[in-house]
Amino acid sequence: NFDDGLMAVYHRGLYMREEGEKHKGEIVIVLFEPEKAEKIFEACMRTGAVPTNFNSPSQWVVGGSQRELRRFRKIVDGIATRIIPLPVGVVVHHRFMDGAADRFRAYIWDMFLKGKLSDPVCPILMDVSMGRFSYAMTSAMETVVLLPYQINHPISFANVANRINFEGLTFEEIGPGSTLKNLLKDSKPIDLSPEERALVRVWEINRKSWVLGTSILLMLIRLFVGRKIM
Repeated sequence: NFDDGLMAVYHRGLYMREEGEKHKGEIVIVLFEPEKAEKIFEACMRTGAVPTNFNSPSQWVVGGSQRELRRFRKIVDGIATRIIPLPVGVVVHHRFMDGAADRFRAYIWDMFLKGKLSDPVCPILMDVSMGRFSYAMTSAMETVVLLPYQINHPISFANVANRINFEGLTFEEIGPGSTLKNLLKDSKPIDLSPEERALVRVWEINRKSWVLGTSILLMLIRLFVGRKIM
């Protein structure tokens, strides 16, 4: 229900904040020409900085320690069009958040065992898939796996945009500003061959079969294990 959802959001933020206090770092927005993406990634590999958000083909968020970011900015100076420091001390979607991910995984697993986590009422395009597309999360099982995973792994709105363009979906941004709408405009529809389109569909069908089987297994676990903790 709504209250349980709010408590999950609260604990997610709490764990991330507390982990951020242990691992101080910096994040920057990097703007560049799409053909320079490989050089930006090479700079990350050389310095230990990590792309945490793939926002669009020409915009990434990069995070790391102060030392890593200092070296990274020195290397990409002249390659990137612009580098914008963000006044945020917590580096999320990064290995600095490993502890927070573990704690939230335990929290949301407990919610599932107690029957407080249900399937989404509509498909949710997740931003943690690192292929060319995000996929639609449709089950509580995927929620248990992917929401903690998102905390300490890179995310990609660019992949969400690819899926929106691929499916011809209508996009409406809720909340102040139009950041995501502008990023969507920056993401051009990608051209897929008939074979690639077929593979996307086959992957979705296979994933749904896997989700169904795993969901049944988890329901049995909740039935026999959950009784002991309720």
